Amino acid sequence: MTKKEKRERKKQDRGIVDFMMVANHFFHYLQQWISEMNDPRDSSYITYSQTDLGYMAILKNIC
Repeated sequence: MTKKEKRERKKQDRGIVDFMMVANHFFHYLQQWISEMNDPRDSSYITYSQTDLGYMAILKNIC
């Protein structure tokens, strides 16, 4: 695969970007809704935000 082919393929593969655009268009407050949920985790051990985990769970079920 040449560099030109890689660049063209990268332009076409915008899966996560397209998902976020659609999610933000139709569900304006989704990020806020996920953040409002109760988070029982100990804050000293948290690496990923609750919103990040929520989006990962949604993507897992979509794909």
